Amino acid sequence: MKKEDKNLVKAYYSHLLASGKKTKGFRHSFNILTEYLNGSDFLSLDYREAQNFQSWMTGQENRYSHASILSIIGPLSAFWDYMKKRRLVSVNPFRLIERIKAPSKLPGNIPDEKEMDELLMFLADFTRGKNLRDYKRYYKAHLLCELLYSTGMRISEAAAVRLEDIDLSGGTVLVHDIKTNSERTAYLNDYVKENLTVYIEEFRDRVLWRAEESNLLFGASTNLKKWLNGVLEEVCREMGREKVTSHIFRHSFGYHMLKAGCDIRKIQKFLGHRRLSTTGVYTKVDTEALRNILDQYHPRGGHKS
Repeated sequence: MKKEDKNLVKAYYSHLLASGKKTKGFRHSFNILTEYLNGSDFLSLDYREAQNFQSWMTGQENRYSHASILSIIGPLSAFWDYMKKRRLVSVNPFRLIERIKAPSKLPGNIPDEKEMDELLMFLADFTRGKNLRDYKRYYKAHLLCELLYSTGMRISEAAAVRLEDIDLSGGTVLVHDIKTNSERTAYLNDYVKENLTVYIEEFRDRVLWRAEESNLLFGASTNLKKWLNGVLEEVCREMGREKVTSHIFRHSFGYHMLKAGCDIRKIQKFLGHRRLSTTGVYTKVDTEALRNILDQYHPRGGHKS
């Protein structure tokens, strides 16, 4: 590398430090780019070469994951922005390339139908609490988890449900989708509808600390996501099972509906996904389940050569 190029890189290190940022990420990214360029001047890097650089990394699957490639491109793009601002380059080639997208992944601990039933049944036994406060916590957690699993809504959407959003006679809930700034209708099964009716008409004022101050179904005095995740961690520990979070009920809804034969476009509507490809991630899990079934039942499935 030319002396002036080295000085430029050093100046950028100083710029990062002066801005309170770390240099490790850029240093790592720049070393990989230098390896790719193999002696060529990085200042002459154009859009095509930047795209080829990304493709070069993509072709080395054992070395670079999709996520790591994106983490490499990011600091380099910031460096080119820095140079462009100082008129050392005319364009930032990394802003022109078509960046790869990290594949959507689901957690590996999605419970099957039997495991979900066991979890919900355990939550339903809210009388195992030591005192009235515990009874209220477990009762509220049970109802909330049943609602999440019944509708596939996000915990943030459940936290935003108002009393007037619920139509108990029709068995529906109006869901306010914060991510897409839209609304959709969720449907309640009979069990959840019956339990919501009892909760609203008889127990809500007793369960919530400040029920009279809010028209939100589950109140506004706590961070519902943080609260429920805390209860779930405690419950999973009692059950001796792997920890789950509130979002597992949404994933389970999508996956279990697909396994039961529901059309994927219907699941898309239930979950409020704008793109079918987002819902399609559940088919990947189902494909993996089919592989396991094949290995388990095919005469040569478990054969080792």
